[in-house]
Amino acid sequence: MCAQVYDCMLKVFRGEEQDKALEEYCAKLSVLEDGINSSSLGITSNMNNIGMLDIMIVITLGAYKVQEEVFGFKLLEEEKTPLLYSWVTTLIELPIVKGITPSHDKVVSFLLFLKNKVFKAPIS
Repeated sequence: MCAQVYDCMLKVFRGEEQDKALEEYCAKLSVLEDGINSSSLGITSNMNNIGMLDIMIVITLGAYKVQEEVFGFKLLEEEKTPLLYSWVTTLIELPIVKGITPSHDKVVSFLLFLKNKVFKAPIS
């Protein structure tokens, strides 16, 4: 599911049928939210012992604030997906995650490069 969310994010960032891609992205987040709500996903209750799913969530959604800043649209909204939002915000505040997260400026620079160079290039 994280890979599907990530693929949808890339379509949105590239501007490929952006409205449709954003709708698909939101639908994928809703599926994750439903999974969390039905407890079919193993959300970490002990944040001293994060698991593979936690890591995938951080990789996929951990930089949502910077992505929103650079690309100009909301990627994660507390009102629409409160459990997922809470999970992501809790994970990114963990000391282990903060310790390996690149600085805000580095992430902005990287995303601007992607936005202006990579996503503007013709897709083959």
